[in-house]
Amino acid sequence: MDVEDSEKSSNTQDSVDSDVVVPVPDDTDFINEVLLRLRLESSDSLDVPLFDSSCSVTGTVAKLAVWNAILNPIGIELHEFEPGKFALSSLNTHRYVNGTDEFVQQAAVAFYWALKTHPCIKKVKIAHHLFLIHCFPLMKRAFLENDSLETLSLFHCSLAPYSSVEFVGALSAMTQLKRIKLEQLKLDSSGFENLSRVLERNQRLEAVSLHCATLCGDVPTCLMNVLCSLPCLKVLSWSCEHLAPAVGYGIAQLLETTQTLQELELLFEEDINPECIQAVASALERNTTVHSVKFYYAYIYNRGAEALASALTKNCHVKYLKLCHCEIGDTGGTAIAQMLKVNKSLEEVDLSENNMANATGEALAQAISVNPVLTKLNLIGNRFGASAVISIARALVSNDVLELLEIGRICTDDVAEDAVSIILGDEQSDLCYNESEQLVMVFGELKSFERITATWGDAGIFELANTVKTSNTIRKVSLEGLDEISVEPQKQLLEALGENSSVEELFFPMYLPCYVNTAPMLADYLRKTTSLKRLTFTLEAVQKDVVSLLADALSQNKTVQYLEIVCPNVDEHAEKCLADMLRQNDTLETLVLNDYASQFEITVHEPLVLLSHGLKENYSVTKFKNDFSWVPWFGMAQVQEVIRRNRVALNAAARFVFSETKDATSLPCDIANILKLRKFHKLLQAFGKLTAADVLLKIEAAKLRIDQCHVK
Repeated sequence: MDVEDSEKSSNTQDSVDSDVVVPVPDDTDFINEVLLRLRLESSDSLDVPLFDSSCSVTGTVAKLAVWNAILNPIGIELHEFEPGKFALSSLNTHRYVNGTDEFVQQAAVAFYWALKTHPCIKKVKIAHHLFLIHCFPLMKRAFLENDSLETLSLFHCSLAPYSSVEFVGALSAMTQLKRIKLEQLKLDSSGFENLSRVLERNQRLEAVSLHCATLCGDVPTCLMNVLCSLPCLKVLSWSCEHLAPAVGYGIAQLLETTQTLQELELLFEEDINPECIQAVASALERNTTVHSVKFYYAYIYNRGAEALASALTKNCHVKYLKLCHCEIGDTGGTAIAQMLKVNKSLEEVDLSENNMANATGEALAQAISVNPVLTKLNLIGNRFGASAVISIARALVSNDVLELLEIGRICTDDVAEDAVSIILGDEQSDLCYNESEQLVMVFGELKSFERITATWGDAGIFELANTVKTSNTIRKVSLEGLDEISVEPQKQLLEALGENSSVEELFFPMYLPCYVNTAPMLADYLRKTTSLKRLTFTLEAVQKDVVSLLADALSQNKTVQYLEIVCPNVDEHAEKCLADMLRQNDTLETLVLNDYASQFEITVHEPLVLLSHGLKENYSVTKFKNDFSWVPWFGMAQVQEVIRRNRVALNAAARFVFSETKDATSLPCDIANILKLRKFHKLLQAFGKLTAADVLLKIEAAKLRIDQCHVK
């Protein structure tokens, strides 16, 4: 450890409570106490043959419950993520973990013992978590004694009383990793050399994601050489404050030599050396394996955009390009548009949050009119005026491939009078419409609302409603960017949705709650829709009748698979309604709660507890996320217990499908619904390496075996 790291370690130690008691790996009495509480011996393992369908759901869930009774209080859980494979993951919970608390010590021992005795644990994912501060000694020992992990994702907390060099050193014994993600590293040259050795020992690595908070020195060439030598590397994500020359030229070398790399992601927060980006672009031009290129906050400016555009003019393999927050202006944007005129491989392009304006818009319009493959184009966060957007809309008339064009807010202070006159006719254009209304009328005439999402006012919502009512190809309806709309246009939109059978995604932004006057129409739509799969909306808990109405509608819905609810002021009534919905709904697979329980500290309501009671009667929800909020671990633990049960049931059903036995007694009671789940079909495809058609045949055979078992 160098002087700077030593000083950091010392200073950070002072910032942590002086009373912290770090777990001692050799405290056998304490370890035995914890093992006694676990009621487990080292031989009592979660390992079972992958195709052994006799493994009961209740038995596996019971074993997991013993471990999680100790792990959950500090926001860690052990769960089965696919048949026969388990993970240790951190949860998003509101609980300050203090190293002096006995339950932290117990959890550290449980974590260590689980990794020591269970080679079936293949994944460890711990985000910004104080467990990494207080329990590092046992965690380090667990990692050094485990050589079965395949996925590792760790965040080096800035409060940690140990350096990034020690953090990386804990991984020195691993050799089976396939995916590794390390965040907030602070390494000097020797630290990068240690990291190089860790990566070099893991020749099965398919994905490497490195985020360096700061660099204490230059990135040694040896690290980039190791990345170039990994025989299975498919995904590389590199994030740092700046693109060091060694990294830039190393990535160029990787692009020149790789036979496996498919995805490249770069994130930097400072200007990029033009020579480095030119080297990367030149190598990309000749690369034949990469199909996804992403730059975030990488300040490549016009020169870098021109270099990449030139490369992609000749590259015919990249299908996805993202240049977000890259400080690209009209010169670079126009170069990209010119490239799109001739490129025949790019299917999705994201140019959001740059400085492009009308010149780029006009050039993109020309590209859209002739490009035969582009399906999605994101231009949100630029400075396109109305004249450029009208040109783009007109280009869509002759393009039947582009499915979705996202523009965001349009500058309506420069509506092109000539274009309005040509499209609307002189008589209509002379009428006293404001600029926004004229723009909406143009889009209506050009039938562009079907494929363009932008920030519209009431006039735009009326026209969007007309499109939704008559279109049989529109897939996504988004009101993103709107803070409010009047009741009448919202009614018309909901009425139109009721007559539509193609919309699969409906998005209401955070600050646009459902009105009391329109809630019955939304509820009616949710009960009757046959196409909607993804829904995002806001619930105001104070509108109790609205909450009850929409929850009841969702309980009857048979199509929505992904539900995201923004509920900033949840109360007991709102959560009870959601719980009742979950008891009756059998198609929902993913539930996301945003800004949930932000006021729980000043109420007697314990968030997620009631919700977990409803989940206990639901087998279809296998993914739960709690974003932008921190809830007490008790409620989160109860929800996760049910989610774990559902995952185990999903995996048990997969085992049964692939096994020869006709014994269905160990299957979950809701097996009929599990066999229908889209997520279950995807699991079978990945687990058995099957086609969609093969999956259907397997499921039909499984149904027949279940029926025969019931007859007996």
